[in-house]
Amino acid sequence: MKHPGKKPSLSVVIPTYNGRTLLQKHLPAVVKILQPQDEVIIVDDASTDDTVSWLKEFTSQQSIKIRTVRHSKNRRFAAAVNTGVEAAKNDFVLLINNDVSPLSPGFRDSILAPFLSDPQLFAVGCAEVTDPNAQTKISGRGTGGFQRGLLTHWYDENQHSNKTLWTSGGSMAFDRAKFEKIGGMDTLFYPAYEEDRDLSYRAVKHGWKIRFLPSVLVLHQHETTNTTVFGRRNMEIMSWKNQFLIVWKNITDRRFLVLHFAWLPYHLIVTNWRTRGAVLHGFWKALSQLSELRRKRSQVAKLWVRSDRAVLQEGASLL
Repeated sequence: MKHPGKKPSLSVVIPTYNGRTLLQKHLPAVVKILQPQDEVIIVDDASTDDTVSWLKEFTSQQSIKIRTVRHSKNRRFAAAVNTGVEAAKNDFVLLINNDVSPLSPGFRDSILAPFLSDPQLFAVGCAEVTDPNAQTKISGRGTGGFQRGLLTHWYDENQHSNKTLWTSGGSMAFDRAKFEKIGGMDTLFYPAYEEDRDLSYRAVKHGWKIRFLPSVLVLHQHETTNTTVFGRRNMEIMSWKNQFLIVWKNITDRRFLVLHFAWLPYHLIVTNWRTRGAVLHGFWKALSQLSELRRKRSQVAKLWVRSDRAVLQEGASLL
């Protein structure tokens, strides 16, 4: 619970799987930005390397509180995030990947300040670069729309606006109480893809705000284990599965639903041929989750106060 005048505190949640090398590279920079009242929660998703032993040694040398929570089996990103937030003690959570380092001076205060001035703010996203020593392209701000029957997203050339359709799970901060109220990350999107967009969409449809902070910079080197664990082909199939699920779970606008089902034959025939069967395979996998999806849609629908069109317009999308 927030108290007026109380100094804000931060819980940093970092999911990791076989990420000892990445943590060794990036975790010191994370610890450096924190204050004594803050904490770091590392969620080890059943690693098979020496992550836990290294963390034990590293933690013993730090003044900031660092806790490691372990999964007994590999459950992937959404579940690891939920575990970390459940363990968090502070009002605000900084969720970052194990391949991310904060770069901007005053990073901590910059991500907390928007929450203190706007009680309706759910989350903020950070600007990302892949090389701290070069003038590389900035990313992090994403827009999108409803095209060809799907909820699409894309990189926006304008990375200086505060408007965004979603905040990336790789470098975002959010209000923990609001995160818990809307049910956290959805494991429906296992093993990966769409879970952060789903979270953002639900939050805005509930009536809260999300913002992109172009001046708050992180180094993000995008060293994911998804392809290594599941294979490139399987991740393509899972991506299509989750593209169907995010529509079926969240879209209520009749015009968009009509468009979705009108475009389905095209995707199941033409796009499926172009992807060598990935679309149809993903579609059947999505159908296999319909029972769970109906239950979750029923739960989250009770919280919605905004239309799909309003949500997409809020993200400065093209309808």
